[in-house]
Amino acid sequence: MRHEPGEWFKSGWSPEKSECVEVRLGEETGVRDTKERDGGQLTVARCAWTALVAVIKQGARTW
Repeated sequence: MRHEPGEWFKSGWSPEKSECVEVRLGEETGVRDTKERDGGQLTVARCAWTALVAVIKQGARTW
């Protein structure tokens, strides 16, 4: 699924009313808690987010 840059979204695997994290893609990637959206966010460089997702998809546990 594609998302517009700057749009917050959560995984399509997450149930509708579940508590999880949301992600915002762009020059930097933002991650925030769905229970506390105004509580701040973690921001990482796009390359760091891409690397993390690649490792998770590979099932590696070395990170």
